[in-house]
This record gives sequence, structure tokens and C-alpha cells, in this order.
Amino acid sequence: MSHSKERVEKNCLNCGAEVMGRYCANCGQENTEPKETVLTLVSHFFNDITHFDGKFFSTVKYLITKPGFLSSEYIKGRRAGYLHPIRMYVFTSAFFFIIFFSLFSPEAIILAGKNEDEQLKELTQASNSLKEKLPAAKADPILYAAMQRSINNIDHHTMSLIQSIDAKEKAKASAHPGLQINDSINKALKNNQKIVGKTPAVVEKPDSLKPGKKGSPSDDIDFGEVNFNYNSQLAYDSVQKELPVNKKAGWSERTIARKIILLNSKFKENRKEGLALFLEKFMHTLPQTLFVSLPVFALLLLILYSRSNFYYADHAIFSIHLYCATFILLLFIFGIDKISSVTGMEWIKFCELFFILGIFFYLYKAMRKFYGQGRGKTILKFLLLNIFSFFILMTLAGLFFMLSVLQFS
Repeated sequence: MSHSKERVEKNCLNCGAEVMGRYCANCGQENTEPKETVLTLVSHFFNDITHFDGKFFSTVKYLITKPGFLSSEYIKGRRAGYLHPIRMYVFTSAFFFIIFFSLFSPEAIILAGKNEDEQLKELTQASNSLKEKLPAAKADPILYAAMQRSINNIDHHTMSLIQSIDAKEKAKASAHPGLQINDSINKALKNNQKIVGKTPAVVEKPDSLKPGKKGSPSDDIDFGEVNFNYNSQLAYDSVQKELPVNKKAGWSERTIARKIILLNSKFKENRKEGLALFLEKFMHTLPQTLFVSLPVFALLLLILYSRSNFYYADHAIFSIHLYCATFILLLFIFGIDKISSVTGMEWIKFCELFFILGIFFYLYKAMRKFYGQGRGKTILKFLLLNIFSFFILMTLAGLFFMLSVLQFS
């Protein structure tokens, strides 16, 4: 029932029938004033989508605190006091993916990321700037202590980054012995050192090993053991034609290779941008992947509980409620991760583990409540369900990945 003012007239504006009470007995329309305020429109919006009159919140409360309860109530016919499962799924999944895509943007992850050299430069500048201003801050002991702690933190981060870069350089040198000699010569020249018995010359690294150049390890796109660093599809196809049968790529591998070659040629000036666009396209298939997996998940339950008196629709209702609860629990995990990254409180990440384990515990309790079987049978079916669900999700993700590759241009 809306909170709009009831009309004095007793004729229905929709069908013209006489109205006895607030609702028309003929068509069911509420006999209220047709003119509405903005506040009334906003109220209608939330009521129609979520039943904010109490039904939505009570449904969420029972969904989280009583696993399997809502599904049991639904199949028993007790439905008036709760939000319909389909509407619940639409609302929670839409809200979940709005938050998900705002937190995990491919452009933000790939394009905004700094390489190690840029990070090192930024950290060094910050440390030097604070050290220059440190003597002037002695007048304020609190500020002085805060700046000292900041300098220590930055220098600690800088040292860790230097060690990481050094370890990678050593690994690169061991993988390419020739580069180790060239780097040594270049460093010797920079430090004005003479190498006895040799006339040193600056030996440039191959383009394929220079950061930011075409074919650099950071920009090459690899799939399996094949490097797709070809300039054209013709070059790739000609190589495949000359390979022995046992070395030729399969259809799916060739398809992906051609698409990556197209990506390399189209975004050769900025491959990270191209990769970000592709990842964005793939990430936007996640809602479809989960939606398709839902009826498959219900089918798994039908097989596991084939001897019970539950129909496929009952398993589907259980699956919908489970997916809704998982969306809500994952939002808590994302929120904790965001709080940890903003505040720097690493200990709070232990709460993430709590909620991750909570998802599996929720599934077990829901199965136990809804299907009413003993602990032994429930645990066995719980394990089988998780194993099969994992392989099904991986298969669906692979299919949608292939679809993203085929559609990407």
C-alpha cells in the first residue's frame, strides 16, 4: 500500500467501476490522487524494487542468519512475508556487480600501475623531500616524530623494492649470460672504470629485452608455451603451416593467437591499453557466467539428492538463495580489503579469511537445514558439490573467455 492521499471520489480512474474502500474490486488499482510529489516517486521506486516496507530487510536478515530457512519456507508455501527469490537475485546481483566493477577496473589496474623504476624514483624523491624539511620540523615534536616515521617507512619500502629489482636482474642475467657481460661493460663505462685487455663499447640490449619496446617481456602476450610475437597473421599462419603435425596449434590456440596478433598490431603503441580493454570485455561476461552456472548448480543438486522428494525447481530456489547470500558475503570481503588498503591495517585482512570460510560454512549449514540429512551424508555431498562446481565454473569461464576473444576487435 502506498502512502498517497486517498481520493474523495469513489470511481476508479482506471476502469470506471465504483470503488468500495481503497482498492478497486474490478481491476485492483489503488484509489489515490493521481498527482504525486517527487518524494512519493522516490518512495515508489525503492518500494517496487526492494520492498523497503520491511520485506527486503527481513529477507536479508533471514538469508544471512538462517542458511536454508528461506528456501524451506518457500517450498512450504510461506512466501508473503519475504521477497521473491528472483527479485532478490536481480537486486543483489546488480548491486554486487556495480560494486565489483567500481573496485576492479582493468584500466585502473593496468594503466594506472607504475613500473618498478617509476616507483623507486617516486619513493626516493619523497624521502629526500622529507629529509630536507626534517630540521625545520624540530619545533613541533609531534610533527617531527611523524616525519621520522614516514621517512623510515619510505626507506624500508625503497630497500624492499631495490632488493626485488636486484633479484630480477640477477635472474635475467642467469637466463641470458650474454646480457650479464653487456650490463657489466655498460656499468663499467658509467663508473669510468677501465676493463683490462678489452676496448669496451656500449652494447645495446636487444629490442626484445628493452622495457617498453615491442616484444619486451612485460608487453609480450603469451599463451601456454607459444609466444605470439608475430607482426602479422600471415607470418603466424606460414609458420604453423611449416610445423610438423604434432607441433601445430589446435583450433582454439590458433584463434587466440590471431586475435592477440590483431591486438598487438592495433595497440602496438600502448599494449597495456589493449590488454585493459580486453580484460574489461572479459570481466563483463562474469554476470552471464554466474547466471548460466546457476541452473547447472541446481542440476548438480538434483543429481546429488536424486533419491529425495525435491523437484528441480526446489533445487533452483535453494541455488538462488545461496547465490544471493554469496554476493552479500563477498561484498563484506571487498569492503574489508578496501578498508585495509586505505588505512594500512594489515591485521584486518584476517577478517577476510573469516568471511571466505564463512561462505563454505554457509553452504554446509544451508544444505543441512534444507535437505535435512545427517552430518556424514551432508559433508560428503558438500565436498562433491564443491569439486564439481569448481570444474563447471572453470569450464564456463573458459567458454566465455573464448567468446570474448572471438568478439574482441
